[in-house]
Amino acid sequence: MHDLVHDFAKSLAENECFTLTIKDTNAQEFDFGRTRHLSLVIEEINTIPSFIHKAKNLRTLKIYKAQIPRLSSDLFGHLTCLRILDLHSTYLEELPNEVEKLIHLRYLNLSMARFKELPKAVTKLYNLKILHLYGCKNLCKLPEGIGGLVNLIELDLIECRQLSYLPEGIGRLSKLHRLPHFVICGIERGGCKIGELKNLNFLKGSLRLIGLGRVENGNEAKMACLKNKQHLRALYFYFNQYTGVSQVDENATEGEREGELGEKEEDEEEEIVDAEAKTEGREEEEEEAGVSRVGENVVDEEEVGKTEGEEEVVDGEDMLLRRRMEDVLESLQPHQNLEKLIIKDYPGVLFPNWMCSHENFMISSNLVFLELRWCRKCKQLPPTLGKLPSLETLVIGGMDKVKFMGVEFFGIDFATTSDGGFDKIFPKLKVFELASMRNLEDWDLRLVQNFQEGKEFIFMPCLQDLLLLDLPKLRTFPQHLTQATSLRKLFIWYCPKLSWMPSSPSSHLPFLHVEELILKKDAGSFSKSLVPNNHMFLPNLKLLRVRQSPYSSLPVGLGQLTSLQILDIRTCSKIKSIPEGELQHLTALQELRIMRCPALRRRCQKEKGEDWGKISHIPSIFIDGKKIK
Repeated sequence: MHDLVHDFAKSLAENECFTLTIKDTNAQEFDFGRTRHLSLVIEEINTIPSFIHKAKNLRTLKIYKAQIPRLSSDLFGHLTCLRILDLHSTYLEELPNEVEKLIHLRYLNLSMARFKELPKAVTKLYNLKILHLYGCKNLCKLPEGIGGLVNLIELDLIECRQLSYLPEGIGRLSKLHRLPHFVICGIERGGCKIGELKNLNFLKGSLRLIGLGRVENGNEAKMACLKNKQHLRALYFYFNQYTGVSQVDENATEGEREGELGEKEEDEEEEIVDAEAKTEGREEEEEEAGVSRVGENVVDEEEVGKTEGEEEVVDGEDMLLRRRMEDVLESLQPHQNLEKLIIKDYPGVLFPNWMCSHENFMISSNLVFLELRWCRKCKQLPPTLGKLPSLETLVIGGMDKVKFMGVEFFGIDFATTSDGGFDKIFPKLKVFELASMRNLEDWDLRLVQNFQEGKEFIFMPCLQDLLLLDLPKLRTFPQHLTQATSLRKLFIWYCPKLSWMPSSPSSHLPFLHVEELILKKDAGSFSKSLVPNNHMFLPNLKLLRVRQSPYSSLPVGLGQLTSLQILDIRTCSKIKSIPEGELQHLTALQELRIMRCPALRRRCQKEKGEDWGKISHIPSIFIDGKKIK
């Protein structure tokens, strides 16, 4: 029976579904009368030939490999039976008003189009269910009346970066299942307010709220009723218009990480693990705790010494803004099914009670991914974060007020207790990114042992990937992480003052279990030596990547990395040569990759380069992408 059904379906498809390659506008011998579904591969021309108009009964039209700046208005007059129209990546510059004749249209894909406005005629497509506008980077306005598309279930506005607001009426689209971007309008524009989300309770997947700084107060924010949206799994709170993505944000555009701890081929200055060793973040903040709020009594050194008058001048309007935004964030409490939360450019000082208090702890019990970036006025994390039972990825960045990360910063006193009697801080965390903390000098949890008498603490026991990015003042690698036997990947990007161990001697010389190390730009002492004080602290290292090193030589101690299998050197124009006697004895070394390193390229030429004898024993050698051995 299965074969009979398959053969029947195949026979139908053969009679109704076609793919046609077109290289000119000359009419082709083709039975358009019985065609229902047509895919056009258009080559060498930039228009849809008029002979396609003969396909009067066409239900599906998909265009491939074509740049079609304009469509003939006659097209829509002839193909009025269309249900699906896919013009993705045709770079359309104008959509004719005659599109309104496609009254049966269910699916319209205009992704990557170059027009600035979507014509009002689109609002007459009452049967439309899916409208894709992904990557329409010039689009700055949607038509008024778009709320009339009451059957719409998907509206994709991702990467429409010129779209500064949505028109009123979005709230009428109560059937929407997918609305990845919601751009909030300011008071002056009279467009869509956040309250229009109230009845959109079928939304699924991700929702980015862009421009939360435009929300007037907490009461307006509360009208969004985020607590009722049980199908949402990811929320992005952007207080500014648009912000970047973290190294570990796996949904950079909607579902995939932006880099795997540097494995992505970097192109000049822009290679972030995207970002995200597991993860496509960059701007967030945090604060406020339990019943009382964290950080209320913390005094910033920069403010000490200011007169009261000066403080009033500095804090006047700014204080009102902070309190307003704190009230807004407090009112955006999500449903407890949420798995991913990103907060960027938050101008408040305190985090909301739903992130901090013990009573609301279960709200975050399913949270797997949390990113807090560019929360410049925040000084501490919400104290409940360390006890989140499901949290696997944590990204913290741009908290400019923080100079020291210790027990109080992580809220360690509220950690969970395991059966063995140990308090576990971040019990399930696998990925931790710390980025753009411009004033952070120390990260030390050694005081933990004395924090509560008779108790011991385990910090991030499941940590696998650690990213330290753009920390110009951080002085010492956090020694408590040397106990993390699960740590496998370490990425250090521009931490020029970072050293492996404190300057004071210690009887205990720890080591790391990492198997992959990425050093980008100036990674402090890591860029200079991998054996500080003749101590080998990377006995298990299998992969070493060096990127954009500011030094003239590779780190000292390569010859002691007896487990090293892959050495990858890229964009290191200052490195002059392969160090003498370092690589020859590494019997485990299987692969050497050199990219955009002029001196090394010259010296490592096969058979004739000055350094060839130092590397010729390595089984696989690649230079600028070409395998030479």
